[in-house]
Amino acid sequence: MLKEVIIPDSVEKLGERAFYGCYGLSILSIGSGITYIPEEAFGECNTLSFLYIAGDLEEIAYGAFSNNRSLLHIWIAMSEEEFADIVIASGNDGVNTDRFPCYPASYDLDNIISVANL
Repeated sequence: MLKEVIIPDSVEKLGERAFYGCYGLSILSIGSGITYIPEEAFGECNTLSFLYIAGDLEEIAYGAFSNNRSLLHIWIAMSEEEFADIVIASGNDGVNTDRFPCYPASYDLDNIISVANL
């Protein structure tokens, strides 16, 4: 069972659903070569709890980390001068996410901007 994935800086592209459904995966480190995480690349990785992202990431596609309710620790490496706002599609299907959380959009972090379609 795959428990830890370290994607080195030399890797420049991930495919859609590359690690979809890796239920044993708990630690993920994404190197600086990755600038885009595609749809459902890590979807349904229900035990993923630690995520480290190098500072070169530019975009995370809708659903890239869908249904990862164990994801509690996210580190984004940046210089001290940089601060990242993370924009996340709520994916809530019209449900009130204050009453029924939808992750990762419902994480209570100062730098997450959750976008919804009303």
